[in-house]
Amino acid sequence: MAEFCRQCALKYLGEIEAEHTAGGCKPGETFWELCEGCGDLVEIDHEGWRVDARLSKPGTHINRS
Repeated sequence: MAEFCRQCALKYLGEIEAEHTAGGCKPGETFWELCEGCGDLVEIDHEGWRVDARLSKPGTHINRS
């Protein structure tokens, strides 16, 4: 199965599938995952949000240029 951060899951898969991005670790912890939407190894929090993009508007895509 493909893995996505919450931002990319919202953009590409919709709200229902984005709910499944949470729970990868305990609150206050993070983990690393290859996000197929970002195309990069990203740090994810317990709610599934990409840590360095937490302040971005949900549903936006982070481009690394």
